[in-house]
Amino acid sequence: MSVSQTSPLVAPVTVAVAPTETTLCSFTRDTLKGAKRVTVQVYNADATQTFVGLVYRRKAGMSAWALSTIPDFSSVIALSSVMA
Repeated sequence: MSVSQTSPLVAPVTVAVAPTETTLCSFTRDTLKGAKRVTVQVYNADATQTFVGLVYRRKAGMSAWALSTIPDFSSVIALSSVMA
């Protein structure tokens, strides 16, 4: 993941994803302060399964989480990568 130009926010990590909802990454307002662009990449390292992801967002700390209209992570096939 990266914030703004090429400055790394978090080094790439491998996360085991259960067949239930698993949070892969989360950002706070302070973490993203001044960022012009946030890029997230998901690589599906499982050779037998498709990764299905959802993006939730909220405009302020007290507002409810809502499903984003970003469909990019909705289907990442085996051994492929998606960046949004």
